[in-house]
Amino acid sequence: MPRRKYTSYDGSGYSVAIIDSGYDRLHDNSSMIADYDFVSNDGNANSNSIKSHGGKVASVVREYAPDVNIIHLRALDESSGRGSPWDIEDAMQWCITNAARYNITCVNMSLGGDNIGISNQTGIFTNEINTLYSMGIATVI
Repeated sequence: MPRRKYTSYDGSGYSVAIIDSGYDRLHDNSSMIADYDFVSNDGNANSNSIKSHGGKVASVVREYAPDVNIIHLRALDESSGRGSPWDIEDAMQWCITNAARYNITCVNMSLGGDNIGISNQTGIFTNEINTLYSMGIATVI
């Protein structure tokens, strides 16, 4: 584990929402406080795959903030990494709606290339990103 630069900060009391392909409930639930699957529209973002990217992102977050709460929001397919822009938008709206309830301070999304089927379009999530920004929530894409 790398030496943390800000050793007095451990993430206690804060939450990071990870919009991705889900997580593996057996290996990645130590600090999870909520999850939702926008791909299947159910309350379970468990991907049943130890290879899930969302779980790997959560591990990196916990290296720097070991006591932060994790929220997994599945909006991408675990096998292809692709997803619908509407599922991603719904996940971002969930973060806006639930920010105060869970004290969400950061939303992380691993989006790149054409994995959401909207390459060459700009500004598709502008309203949500601006709303998160105005709420003081960092958005990492």
